[in-house]
Amino acid sequence: MTESRPWHIFIWLFAITVVLGSVACQKPAPQAEYVAQVFDEYLLRSELASQIPSALSKDDSTKRAKTIINNWVKEQVVLQKAKFNIDDDGRFEALIEDYRNDLLIYEYENQLVMQELDTAVTAQDLEDYYEANRQNFILRDFVVRMRFMVLPSDLEQIDKLTKKFKEYSEKDSLDLNEKADEIALKFIDKPQEWIILESVLKEIPYDLDDFERKLTHGNYVELEKNGKIYLFKIHEFNHKDGISPFQFEKERIRNTLLNQRKLTLLEHMRSELFQEALEKGKIKIKE
Repeated sequence: MTESRPWHIFIWLFAITVVLGSVACQKPAPQAEYVAQVFDEYLLRSELASQIPSALSKDDSTKRAKTIINNWVKEQVVLQKAKFNIDDDGRFEALIEDYRNDLLIYEYENQLVMQELDTAVTAQDLEDYYEANRQNFILRDFVVRMRFMVLPSDLEQIDKLTKKFKEYSEKDSLDLNEKADEIALKFIDKPQEWIILESVLKEIPYDLDDFERKLTHGNYVELEKNGKIYLFKIHEFNHKDGISPFQFEKERIRNTLLNQRKLTLLEHMRSELFQEALEKGKIKIKE
């Protein structure tokens, strides 16, 4: 039984054959130098070169070129078969034209937005929107502002370290931050930022619902399990289904305001273009 050969070997043999045998092609080769031919289609050397970054080494460039040629040949073989078997009856041309029109409009609107959109959003803008739409900012998760540290339970002077974490003076904060890389398995020290509690508790062997029930503002929680000590200093928290904190929503509000401005800008542009074309008699709608 004949040994089977990988598909890519046949592709390469085919590519080499069609290139070397170009004298027998049905259609004369283009004036520009080409690297592969499938039926009447040619992959030009210039087209190949444009797809290979100049920073690549010679070996990497050769590998990339082989991959590009291989993929192009495979695609052309299938494309030629599809052209032979499928009669598009002009419907693909209409789809292509629609797609081209969509791309042109999209590109024009993008350029307009980049040139004309006012992206300056003040703190007052953000606060005003938040206050006017508080009912839309309902928490889906329990969020907290806290410090969080995980320590090995056999660490030397563990009592002293946990005391520093709990009291957390300015000096203690600096000390712990300096030592965190050496002594801590995990350390989050961003008490001004709101974070989703569940994202932290995924790392510890503790039930989320039970943990939430024990929380109070300014609470200190210490847990020990599996040779690790988990330290929590809770500065503030908001329950799921409550109103989301303003700081937690600032970026979302900013994006919402910018999107509203973008839609207004585009709508204004469309209205102006319509009115201009109407006044110039470029629009005719038959009854």
